[in-house]
Amino acid sequence: MIQIGCNYSKELIDLLREEAINVDWIKLANENRYNDQFKAIDGIRPILFHLAPSALSDSCLKGWDIKRVNQSILECKSPHVGAHFRGSLDIHLDRAKLKQYVVEKIDEWKKAVECEYLIENMALNRLPVEQHILTDPNFIKDICEDSEIGLLLDLSHLKVSAYYLGMTENEYLNHLPLEKVKEIHINGPRKTSSEYYDAHEFMREEDYTFLEEVLKVTQPRIITLEYGGDEEKVTSKEALIMQINRIRQIINNVL
Repeated sequence: MIQIGCNYSKELIDLLREEAINVDWIKLANENRYNDQFKAIDGIRPILFHLAPSALSDSCLKGWDIKRVNQSILECKSPHVGAHFRGSLDIHLDRAKLKQYVVEKIDEWKKAVECEYLIENMALNRLPVEQHILTDPNFIKDICEDSEIGLLLDLSHLKVSAYYLGMTENEYLNHLPLEKVKEIHINGPRKTSSEYYDAHEFMREEDYTFLEEVLKVTQPRIITLEYGGDEEKVTSKEALIMQINRIRQIINNVL
């Protein structure tokens, strides 16, 4: 059975305590608020720890080291960590040498992180030009296969990258290593007159439709709703309930 995760928010915690909503996992991804948020969860759900070093970085997040990362994985009971597929790159590397470098770097982090280590596809417009190759679905597939690593498939990142690469969402999807998908991130991206971006807003009908299509060709362990918890935005309890219920309905219909 596919499980459901959701971004940490005070509203989510309230709903869980009120038994007005049900999720299997709470995702923590704020390195500066980790201690407070972990304490607020108070063991009511296990935690998806999403503060792993980026796949191609040489160090952990500011204020963290690998010992703290592994301690947090243990206390969260996180089944895996998803690492952003980005980092410091030598822009002079050709594709073959870049692939070799990436595989070696991922292997380093796989050995250092004390749980399953996944890479998460990124949105092209959030990467410097020299890293755009990391959003090529064929390159992602090669890396997953050569590194023997699972994929955390972010559907909003996919939509954004496909848009800027001039591909349809399904074209992009079908070039990915779908059998490697272990977790799916989903939320509502947004498009303005100047940008298409991963907004972490509430989902729209087209987002649910695409999730249904993705679940026909993947077998993730967890689907995580990336809505809520941003202090600069309103987290609606009603929107949380509606989205979680709709995701659960989609899972039940697909199985």
